[in-house]
Amino acid sequence: MADRAEGGSEAPGRLALLDAAVHVVARDGLDGVSYRSVAEEAGTTAGLVFYHFGSRESLILEAAMRAGRRAVAHAIPVGDGGLDTFLDDLSGSAERDLSDHVFQYEMAFNSRRRPEVAERMAELYAFYGEETERALASLAPGEVTPALARLVFAAIDGLVLQQVVFDEPERTDGGVRALRRALRALFAESPS
Repeated sequence: MADRAEGGSEAPGRLALLDAAVHVVARDGLDGVSYRSVAEEAGTTAGLVFYHFGSRESLILEAAMRAGRRAVAHAIPVGDGGLDTFLDDLSGSAERDLSDHVFQYEMAFNSRRRPEVAERMAELYAFYGEETERALASLAPGEVTPALARLVFAAIDGLVLQQVVFDEPERTDGGVRALRRALRALFAESPS
C-alpha cells in the first residue's frame, strides 16, 4: 500500500476530506456519509468531494486506510523501554484517535455485508499484522511468527475496542500489563 494514508504526497485539501469522512462515519455511521455531509464537515463544497474521489465508496475506503494507518502508528510504537513500555499509551491513543477507531470498527462490522469493504478491511488487517510483527520482532528478534503477531494484534484490537466502548483507561492499562507479562514469559521460554 502506498504511504498516501499518512499524508506523504497527498494534497492537504484531499487529506482534510478523508479526515472529514472519518469524523462523519464516527458520528453518524456509514449511512451518514454523503458528498454533502463530508463537505459540511470539511467546510467545502460537495462538488470538491466528488472531484477528489469520484464515488462515495472510494472516499469511504480511502478514509478507512488513512484512519487505520494513523491509529496503528499511534497505538503500537516501540519505544526505548522495549517490552516494559510496549503499548504504554494504548488507552490514551484510543482516546486521542477515537474517531479513527470508531470508523474502523464501523467498517469492520459492515465488511460482512459489503464485499468491497471486506477486501479493504482484509488489506488493513494484513497491515496491522505486519506492523505488530515488526514491533514484536524489534522486542524479540527471531522469536516472532506471523501467527503470534496476529494473536497479539487480536489482543490489542480487543483492548482498543473495549476502551472505545467502555472508556475505562484503568481496565485497558491492566490488559496491557497482562499482555506484557504473557509476552515476557513467552519470550523468556523461547529457545535461543
